[in-house]
Amino acid sequence: MAWARRDASRSTLLALTGAVALLTGCFSGGFLAGKTCQSNADCGPDLRCENGLCGGSPATSDDSVGETSTSTTAGGSSSTVGPGSSTDTTSPATTDPSTSSSTSPISETSSETTSAATTGPACECDAIDVLVVIDQSMSMEAFEDKVIAVFFELFSGLEEAISNYCSYHVGFTFASEIGHNDEKCQGLGSLITKASGEDCAAMHTSGRPYVDETDELGPALLCIAGAGSTNIEGEQNPRPAQALLNAISPELNAPGACNEGFFRPEAPLAILLITDIDDDMDNHPDGYGSPNDPNDWFPELFEANNFTPENISIAALIGPETTQDGCDAGASPRLHEFVGLFINDNTAVANICDDADTLTQEFVGSLEMLFNTQGCMGE
Repeated sequence: MAWARRDASRSTLLALTGAVALLTGCFSGGFLAGKTCQSNADCGPDLRCENGLCGGSPATSDDSVGETSTSTTAGGSSSTVGPGSSTDTTSPATTDPSTSSSTSPISETSSETTSAATTGPACECDAIDVLVVIDQSMSMEAFEDKVIAVFFELFSGLEEAISNYCSYHVGFTFASEIGHNDEKCQGLGSLITKASGEDCAAMHTSGRPYVDETDELGPALLCIAGAGSTNIEGEQNPRPAQALLNAISPELNAPGACNEGFFRPEAPLAILLITDIDDDMDNHPDGYGSPNDPNDWFPELFEANNFTPENISIAALIGPETTQDGCDAGASPRLHEFVGLFINDNTAVANICDDADTLTQEFVGSLEMLFNTQGCMGE
């Protein structure tokens, strides 16, 4: 791998579904044809959301008029009409307990009400915490198109998977410092609360540093995922393992701390780790990386989650285990070793050098299985 740094003024753009304004310079969105959607914004600049699928005529400047979508949720289905649509008045009355109208399938399924087609409870599992650790250093720019494609595909799967849970916490952190956050919460492992010019926590999560079942999942995650590099000191020193451990530490989750209330030791923890380099301080030319070794990292994680290995899962989009010709990512034996310490059924590993189609079809499918959408993680 070439360790050379790129122009620090450039930011790595990692975004989720619907961030068209952020992504139009990166891709046309054509690969989204046939994917599920909630609005035109979910389908990139060239496709329109029609009947819940991306396709049809090019999107007009009015993203809301005439949009309809259908989404399948745990135990039922729902139809939503885009805000501002002239057909809003035809949706079922929200006072009818047998139906629901919502802009988010997550908020719908986590409520106490059920949809017309639901025959059971709106949620089946107690709780889950989801932590996304993303390397946003300059070397990741070579892979941002692939990562964006994975996030687009992952988004709908994540919505469906966590809709089974009565309570969920979803937090994002960088593998290094968080330049967008307030100064006291820029340290390694703090959850992202702000993006460029936007206070995501204030706008979408009632001030919390994470998204939960009371929030609209899509807009909240879109805001958070729009945060890119800010060139503060230490930002080019990715330490994914230490960022993960810090994010769930008692110190950062204590009352009044940066991640207050995010991590719940009694709840299953699902981790998504994305980086193109190995976490190896000793062998990095600049000494970048987390201290200690995988055999130290895992016991600390294991202890934090009440010594319940079945309640911890990890999905890692990382470099190959050994050097690979034609791949810009570095070999990542230590991260592969770390993932290998988890229960096999609770892991999914993909090579960040694979093509976008392979990543979206195989890796995202493995991610969805980790959430065990037919049951509850850890049971």
